[in-house]
Amino acid sequence: MTTPLLIDLPTEALQRYLAKRDRSSKARFFIDGLFLPRRVRRGQWHRRTEPFDQHPIYGLLEHLLDEQRSRSEHIEALRHYYRARGKTEDQAEEKITRSLDKYLERYRGLARNMAENGYVAGLGKDEIGVAIGPDGEFIKVANGNHRLAVARLVGVPQVVGEIQFVHRDWLRRQPSQRDVDETLLHALGSLNARRNPADS
Repeated sequence: MTTPLLIDLPTEALQRYLAKRDRSSKARFFIDGLFLPRRVRRGQWHRRTEPFDQHPIYGLLEHLLDEQRSRSEHIEALRHYYRARGKTEDQAEEKITRSLDKYLERYRGLARNMAENGYVAGLGKDEIGVAIGPDGEFIKVANGNHRLAVARLVGVPQVVGEIQFVHRDWLRRQPSQRDVDETLLHALGSLNARRNPADS
């Protein structure tokens, strides 16, 4: 199993996210990693990004964390979210019935905790997924969308990211080390780059 590589990132560094991919782009992404070291990808994947504040989860949590909104407004926001994710009307209604109160309790609790304590690493099974594009831009990828959205909404200045993969072109411009992980640790040292001590 690959040891996670963690970095401390200013929350504002994650401005864009890798948009949901269809089957063909997932296949292309897989092919773009063939014959390369783990964590390294070539190709144009970095061009399929959107502003994070337009992520469906960001919009939903922005709505649900607003305690001035009514329950019916929260229901409508969840209905829109589930319908946008491809749920039928009946499926959306069933999920709303089961999840609204849990969503409110969980994410308002998380928001209060972050507002008081900042982003605390290690509370989830993973950290916020991050990739590095060819020009060095940090791009939000799988894992931690809810946590990043809450951190941005409550003004947490710093989060912990887990480097999932990097673009080959960016990596080639870094001073060479023994392997990819060593190169990443060296290149990202100013961001407190480290291997996850829990997995060491």
